[in-house]
Formats: sequence, C-alpha cells, structure tokens
Amino acid sequence: MSDTRYICPHSSRPTWRRDRRKNDALADLFSRRPLHYRAREHLFLEGDSCEGVFLILSGTVIVYTMTLNGQRQIQNFAGAGELLALNFSGNHTTSAQALTDVTVGILPRLAFNQALQTSDRFRPTIFERIDEMLDAARRQAMLLGCKGALEKTATFLLDLENGGEGSQGQFIPIPMSRCDIADFLGLTLETVSRMLGRLKRQDIIDLPRADCFRIKDPKRLAQIAGLETDFGHMCGNPDRF
Repeated sequence: MSDTRYICPHSSRPTWRRDRRKNDALADLFSRRPLHYRAREHLFLEGDSCEGVFLILSGTVIVYTMTLNGQRQIQNFAGAGELLALNFSGNHTTSAQALTDVTVGILPRLAFNQALQTSDRFRPTIFERIDEMLDAARRQAMLLGCKGALEKTATFLLDLENGGEGSQGQFIPIPMSRCDIADFLGLTLETVSRMLGRLKRQDIIDLPRADCFRIKDPKRLAQIAGLETDFGHMCGNPDRF
C-alpha cells in the first residue's frame, strides 16, 4: 500500500503552520511575558476573570467546557501559534489545560486592546485568527452533528496527520489519551478504541502503540471521513457507524 501523503482539500490543517511570518508578528508582542505550565496543569478555568490573551509558544493545550451534568466537552487541541482567551467578556468562557508541557506568552487585556486599535500589523492578523476560530467552530459542529463514530475517528486521524511536520510514512504521535479523544469527538472511550481497532484491522492505519499511528491508505481514510463528499451527503450518509 502506498504511503503517499494525501492532503484532503477539506482538511482542517492548522493555519498557523502555513504562515510562520504571521505567527512571528504575534510572538513579538506576546513573548515578552512567557509563562510555563506542566502537563495537566490549568492555565485558567471557565468563569475566571479574563486578565489577558494567551499565545501558545510551544506545546498543546486542551480547550474545554463542562456541561450541566458535569461532562467535559473538548472544543480544541490548541497548538503553538494559536490564541487562547480571545473573547471580549470579563470572564473566561472556556477552561484551558496543558496537555503537554506548555509555554505561553500573555498580553494583558489593556495592551491587547491598544495594539488592536493602533497597530496596522497586529490588527489584520487578529482578525484572521478570529476568522480561523469561527471556521474551526463550524467544522467541529459538523463533526459532532453530522458524522458517525467511524467518520469522526477517521477525520481526527487525518487532522493529526495533516497538522504534523514529519516526513511521509513516518509514525505520528498521539499526545492525547483515549479519554481526551472521546471527549473531543463526543464518543465514549470504548467506542474510540473500537473504531481505531476497526481501522487497523482494515489495514487503513498502522497502530503499534496507543501513542502513535501511521496512515497506510490515506485516500480510503479520507473517504471514510466523508471529506470527499458534500455537506448534505455527509449528513445523510447511512453508513455512519
């Protein structure tokens, strides 16, 4: 089976990886106050006072909310170059927890607002990030509402592969736990494990350990993810489970 890297046109590849210059424009301001967090340490909690905007300089952060019945819903696995707490209310609307060791830069709210008003370099970059966040929210809503368990799992693996920077055919790390993946995809832990096992048995992925994988048949994985079909077909796909 070919290991040719297959980049689906609908992939949610993180845009910060595509333009390092824009990332540098933000880092010039945010890196003046670097903060370090160990894995599983919280950066902030939902409801906390929002004192500033965070830029992830290294590592991965889990962004999540809690439902009324106490269930965690992960909205994003945010990586280097992504902004956190980019909201204009007085309190955080999500919680942020370090998945790995993380370094962030923080820009106080007042300084952020001043830069937004006065910097011709800063303002368009922030607006682009807001557009990207809205697009990511749209994709996540589609993932949760229109895709079945196998489609969700396939989409997640493609996003991991497309977001990586390794060479073709190399194994890709899975830094999150099965429970993290389940809370992101809106599935149970058992279902996530079962879907990964199915993809492995069908020789679509290679999964030698729980913390890494390799895509063996990228085109087939994209087809399972529904990324070669339009929105209406995905929502009406009878083979969702």
